[in-house]
Amino acid sequence: MVLERSHYPDGFPQNFRVAYMPDPSELVIDYELPTVQVVPPVAEYRYM
Repeated sequence: MVLERSHYPDGFPQNFRVAYMPDPSELVIDYELPTVQVVPPVAEYRYM
């Protein structure tokens, strides 16, 4: 429910799969991250 209700900027994929494995008691989440093209090439410059 948390992943379905989360809001992200345009271009951010919201494709995910969730699986629970009872034997090792693990929750596995496969979440698609955005491609490199969505990330700006430079966030900031700092001169010292």
